[in-house]
Amino acid sequence: MEFKTLIIGLFLSTAAFAVKAGGGLAYLFLQTPDKRQKAVASFGFMVVYGLVFLLAALILAKINLTRHLDLLQGFFKSGMTLHFLLALLLAVWGIRLLLKNRQDKQATQAWIPLLIPCPVCFSVILLSCSFVSALYPGSFLVFVYLYAGFILISLTVAAFFTFMIRKQKKALAFLGTLMLYIAGYFMLSVILIPQFADLERIYRISLIEKGIAMQIFALLKTFIYLIASSLFAPVLLILSCLVLWMLAYSGTFFISWIQRRRMQVKAGELPELILSGHTDSILPGPVAVLTKKLKKIQAQKNPALVINLLRDSEHNLWKSLDSLKMMIRIGPGLGLIGTLIPMGTGLASLGQGDLGQLSQDLVVAFTTTVVGMALGLLAYFFFTIQHRWIEQDIKNMELAAELLCGEQAQTRTIRAA
Repeated sequence: MEFKTLIIGLFLSTAAFAVKAGGGLAYLFLQTPDKRQKAVASFGFMVVYGLVFLLAALILAKINLTRHLDLLQGFFKSGMTLHFLLALLLAVWGIRLLLKNRQDKQATQAWIPLLIPCPVCFSVILLSCSFVSALYPGSFLVFVYLYAGFILISLTVAAFFTFMIRKQKKALAFLGTLMLYIAGYFMLSVILIPQFADLERIYRISLIEKGIAMQIFALLKTFIYLIASSLFAPVLLILSCLVLWMLAYSGTFFISWIQRRRMQVKAGELPELILSGHTDSILPGPVAVLTKKLKKIQAQKNPALVINLLRDSEHNLWKSLDSLKMMIRIGPGLGLIGTLIPMGTGLASLGQGDLGQLSQDLVVAFTTTVVGMALGLLAYFFFTIQHRWIEQDIKNMELAAELLCGEQAQTRTIRAA
């Protein structure tokens, strides 16, 4: 991680924390309509963050953090994980607020983590102040300007949201939506900011000739590189989650396979067993459930109920294959994306003579290809067998309907024909 990337990430994160604090202050304003209480809340907010910036100034007066860039880079690499976990926490909390009953007008305390400075926020403020004070050494006004900018952004955001959302019944939805937006920004910053370190190198490689047209073309290629390289981490994460999902699905599949092996009966004995009512031990779960429902509506002699019940059951069975259908395409597609992205960065490293980086990128590229293809093959194997099982279950469902409901099921067959 280069020095420029570190500075960009720090100032973007500081601005994001200012917006986050302003959103929490806006919710507090919506819950306290009295102007005096709003003034007290604003003053307390400025005092708290004034103490935060003052503490940062006192620490930097004793310690020069810019002389320990190696330690800072290691801290930020581990801090990215903490940043991502904070984003996940905000996202979960925001979804919880949005899912709450809209008629519940009781105020929530969810504004507190937005408004109060957390350890991550303090670390970002401290490091931002450190880099700015390194550019202007010996000037205490640097901290005053940074503090004023932070407060100005926060109060502007708070005033804007308070003006836009005047009704208190929308305050809870606003707070949940704001948490989701901030969480999305934090996640994007974790993904995008590390890619800025290579942008200058990619731009130099793309700029073959001088001229405005070539510069614009090089900027476009650099922008596309930024998008593509930013997709690499999500692709690896999704592939890892899909592998875990496939392992869990494999377990349920083999359990179903063993159960069906035990339930095999002769074709001639099946009608008699259905009429006798002993279906739990000889038929799969969906067919046995349908048989019980058919017996409940048998006395009503309503063909529409039978038709609707059969169609719903068949629809649910076919719907269960959707995840496997998507996996057949998504697995190899993600594997291909995970192959092409590191190959592009590897070729760029080859142009710079960095063979070590090239070998690392190629290892990751081929590994993601293997994982994606394996997921697709397993999904196709499970899909083929599940498709045959569903066809057999539908045949047994129709047989049970004809045996238990007679003419009502025949009505469905005539309409379908």
